[in-house]
Amino acid sequence: MAERLTLSGLVWVNTLKRQSIKQARAKRAQCREWLDNGEDPVIQLSLVKVKRKEAVTVKDALEYWLVEYATEHRKNVDKTKAQFERHLYPYIGKYPLEKTTKPQWLECFDRIKKGIPNERKGAPVAAGQVLQGAKQALLFCRKREYATSYVIDDLTTTDVGKKQNKRDRVLNEVELQDVIDNVKTAAFKNYYSNLIWLLIVFGARSQEIRLSTWKEWDFEKGLWTVPKANSKTAELIIRPIPKSLYPWLKRLKAVVVKLNWPRFYSLASIFSLTRLVSNHHYADAA
Repeated sequence: MAERLTLSGLVWVNTLKRQSIKQARAKRAQCREWLDNGEDPVIQLSLVKVKRKEAVTVKDALEYWLVEYATEHRKNVDKTKAQFERHLYPYIGKYPLEKTTKPQWLECFDRIKKGIPNERKGAPVAAGQVLQGAKQALLFCRKREYATSYVIDDLTTTDVGKKQNKRDRVLNEVELQDVIDNVKTAAFKNYYSNLIWLLIVFGARSQEIRLSTWKEWDFEKGLWTVPKANSKTAELIIRPIPKSLYPWLKRLKAVVVKLNWPRFYSLASIFSLTRLVSNHHYADAA
């Protein structure tokens, strides 16, 4: 069945597919509005069909931000991506972004905050982090006209979790000695022992060690240079390498090179790596 509409001199033919009279009248009213605004109804209807066909999902929007912005401008992009994959994608990732509701998002944040019985502990700080990441992602999508949603705009960190406390706690001499003794006696897993030892020796931040690559380590000059990209203050940091650590570091490098692992330390490879390198260097370097 076909319907001929004459709107301000324009003849538009539309093939109706079991549309009700109410739906047809609504479409006619929309076409009148487009004509009043100097727009072609045929083109506008085509755009609407394309938009419906290519609806952006929650996962599409968050991944768009991760790839187009966060990868270059966020130092903790891997952590943010992992949080999205764990807490959002399995539950609302496939839903069209513009059709998601606040209760659907809040259910995800509450699940992070309260945890899952017998499966996952509650993490209120992580809930706030996921919210902030998602809000930045949706804002970026709106600015780029990739997708539009204001569904979580008015939520704050304290609405879904809590802010991370500022940490100014330092160890006294007795506590520091206890940590060193536990590292030497292998009281911790190899990963933590190695990481803690390097943190103590270099006074570095954990991400500076975890993101470090071998090109930063100059054994001839005895210097470790942390690039601006890995520094929290976005400044170059140069630290001397104690000679007592040379043997262990070189053994570690040899294993990494042999196994074709480019990073000095990475959460993905460290559990396998530390089983291959002994930790007797703690006693040697003490």
